[in-house]
Amino acid sequence: MQIPAQTFDDFRLLGHRPDLQIALMVLPALVETLDFIRSSKDVEPLDDKAWYVALDALVQENGGWDQSLLELGQKILESPLDTVIRKGIISEEDDG
Repeated sequence: MQIPAQTFDDFRLLGHRPDLQIALMVLPALVETLDFIRSSKDVEPLDDKAWYVALDALVQENGGWDQSLLELGQKILESPLDTVIRKGIISEEDDG
């Protein structure tokens, strides 16, 4: 994943909120990867790729491929969006 340098610098300011970092960057990247796998599985064999084997195992542990990719990504990452919503987008640390 590549992001502009300024965006990366701003993103680092969220270091005290790993839940927010995961929800903003990791979850979308994971959903894109899951979409790639789902759309490529029948076209290109991925079984020989270590990253695919590991990710497919996580998918199977979290209910399989027959669900929305956002829901699946949330399960794999232990619900980062829910955590952000519960904590609030702006935490007390951000206030002062």
